[in-house]
Amino acid sequence: MALRHKGFRFIEVIAPCSTLYARLNRLGSGLDLMRFYHDEAEIRHGADTREVDIGFQDRIVCGNFVDEEQPTYLDMMHSHYGEVLGDRYVPMAPEGGVAP
Repeated sequence: MALRHKGFRFIEVIAPCSTLYARLNRLGSGLDLMRFYHDEAEIRHGADTREVDIGFQDRIVCGNFVDEEQPTYLDMMHSHYGEVLGDRYVPMAPEGGVAP
């Protein structure tokens, strides 16, 4: 869903190398580690990000933690210039598009 939102978005993906990480930490094979990720993953949308962390061999909390609709930079810029300049402001059309 984040890719469909207009404006800024931050997506964090954490994916250690399952074979090297498992071997260096003596956690079994890469397949064992993938099973661990599957079994220990917990989806908790809206979790408080101050309470979610990643510990060694601990539960992995995944989900959509923050989802706020905010105006984009261009929307705010057009609004501001419209207020300041009034009818004198004519927004330029984005490449391949139509002016707002």
